[in-house]
Amino acid sequence: MRILPRNENYAATENGEIFSFLSNKILKPRPLKNGYLRVQLVDENGVKDYLIHRLVCETFHGYPDLHVNHKDRDKTNNRPENLEWCTRSENMLHCSRLGGFSKQSERMKKMNIESCSVPVAAITLDGKLFKKYTSMTSAGKDGFSHSKISLCIQGKRKTHKGYIWQKL
Repeated sequence: MRILPRNENYAATENGEIFSFLSNKILKPRPLKNGYLRVQLVDENGVKDYLIHRLVCETFHGYPDLHVNHKDRDKTNNRPENLEWCTRSENMLHCSRLGGFSKQSERMKKMNIESCSVPVAAITLDGKLFKKYTSMTSAGKDGFSHSKISLCIQGKRKTHKGYIWQKL
């Protein structure tokens, strides 16, 4: 058990629970709609809700002010060895690699990508068609940056990787 850096009246346990020195017991976690667990802590400013996984991660892994990743994707498993700091993009990549997006959100994501897809063409500097792509993202599979292609199409950049880019 380690004392919370933000409030010495509480400690985080190795089981991912929050212990109160004020009441001398483990606090009862309350689930949020998104599946994360929270507890209420009391300090000189009153009562405030905290996410348990953030408290445990801060206590056992320091406080870099990043996102907390549940390595096993179980939002209720707040054991220190299951938690790690990461950037938002790392957290999203971890989630998608482990199949963390629901079928509905994957379907919506695909629909959104398809409805927003802009077909583009890579043109050589001497004006010949190099290749057509169904979207800027699909050009990314050949090593091109979709954001730089977008800048070319907007006229904010002349070329990207030796090609002129045009919207089809």
